[in-house]
Amino acid sequence: MIDLEYLESERKKLWSKLLEIESDLKKKTSEYESEAKQSSRKASEYKNKCELTKNEALTILEKLNLLSAEIDKSIVFNQINAIKEFESSIETRKSALDANIASLETLFEDYDEYSESINNLENLVTTSESSATKIDAAFLQLTSRKKSTNSIMKFSVLYKLTRPHPKR
Repeated sequence: MIDLEYLESERKKLWSKLLEIESDLKKKTSEYESEAKQSSRKASEYKNKCELTKNEALTILEKLNLLSAEIDKSIVFNQINAIKEFESSIETRKSALDANIASLETLFEDYDEYSESINNLENLVTTSESSATKIDAAFLQLTSRKKSTNSIMKFSVLYKLTRPHPKR
């Protein structure tokens, strides 16, 4: 039984396929031709739409490329200006450093002279301190002698005043 049912189902499938083929054979060439023309028109329409879209996309791409180039130029221009400003700043700093280096080199060139001058000044200070000490000692001694002389003078004036005057 299974075989009969299977064969019957296969027969039905074959019969439906045969009917489909017959209907295709009954169609006229003109029907195929009109379907082909319709498909061709649709394809041409899609081709034209695609061509327009492609042209629009190319135009937009060209504009974007121009804008990108302008932006790149602007960015590069700004970067160049920043670099020039930085370079100017560095040149100013370099000039200041060169001046400082030159003054330091001059100072170090004259180091021996400065060292000798400092040693001479130290000797002068030492000599001056010694002289000041001697002057202070002499001043104290003179002050002491003056006091002694003043007291002798007082006594001598008092003596002259108190002694009887010789009569002449």
